[in-house]
Amino acid sequence: MSLYHCADFCAEKLIQHTNTPSSHKPVFRYGIELTISTLSSILSVLFLSLLLNATIETIVFLIAYMSLRIWSGGYHAKTYARCFLSTNLTYLAVYVISRILLTLESVWPPLILLFAANIVIFTWAPVKNKNHPLSEKRYQQNKKIARIQLFVYNLVFVVFFIFLNKLIFIFSVSGAAVAALMIIPMLKQWREKDV
Repeated sequence: MSLYHCADFCAEKLIQHTNTPSSHKPVFRYGIELTISTLSSILSVLFLSLLLNATIETIVFLIAYMSLRIWSGGYHAKTYARCFLSTNLTYLAVYVISRILLTLESVWPPLILLFAANIVIFTWAPVKNKNHPLSEKRYQQNKKIARIQLFVYNLVFVVFFIFLNKLIFIFSVSGAAVAALMIIPMLKQWREKDV
């Protein structure tokens, strides 16, 4: 059963049990598709964390990455399968890069990544994407929330820096990954303008 059919079935059952007008079915179906897709990505990343014996680092990744990513916009895959794949590949890239940086035994790389992520997210969040359109009102709301999230992200970084120094590597690389995913569609838009 495909994600669409599963979500359609669940939406139909929800409408039947809540006496909601059937005109709401597309909205319910989309919400259920999104929920299933997000949960499957999270569960897959957590499964990978068990294989890598990196549960705490993965929880830190999920919190940092998702709290920033949801409001910052940027790259959005065209299909749920591609979204699932890109989330898992992003996690693996963040994990590998943070492990490499950890071997350097220097706080400078995480500080540089934190600084770069701050500049990108504060300046450009949320990045508009044709696969995930936003109204102007929603854009302004997301901009405020993204900046608040960035402030919280920096506070947590300071706490990790003081008390849990090894976690700053996965935390800073997670923020840098969000910034990188913001830059991808911006580069594409700039290239299209030049053509």
